[in-house]
Amino acid sequence: MSNLGQLSELAREFYIVINLWSGYPIPYDVPDIKPTSTWEINHVACSDGCRKWEDAYYNEKDNSIYIDDRLQPLKFAEDAATLIHELAHHMQYLNGAFLNTGPMEHTYREKEATQIAQKWLEKCGPYFPAQCPIIEYALSDHH
Repeated sequence: MSNLGQLSELAREFYIVINLWSGYPIPYDVPDIKPTSTWEINHVACSDGCRKWEDAYYNEKDNSIYIDDRLQPLKFAEDAATLIHELAHHMQYLNGAFLNTGPMEHTYREKEATQIAQKWLEKCGPYFPAQCPIIEYALSDHH
């Protein structure tokens, strides 16, 4: 995993994309991004003993994204999409998205985060790691 400062900078760019496709306001701060082992990720994600194996997890309790230290989101589009997915969860949490939706809350959050990450892969992945034209457009005076 590369420099954490670069990851935070990339996360800020991804906020723009998530904002465009979800309408969530862009947060001021980036959550802590913690490269770590899948064992640690799953220990945090599944403190109740579940048996899921995740390569990343957003933990709203400590405002952190735990990401598999083998992933390279600064280099590979698929790994960057994993970070986008978790950032979408962060923005959902900050905005109270899908609260009071009962047992479907988790499903709705996962579906939206997955759709945003997939859309980014389709629209921006081919350009990555260069800046996506969508981000350039959003940052220009043309929108």
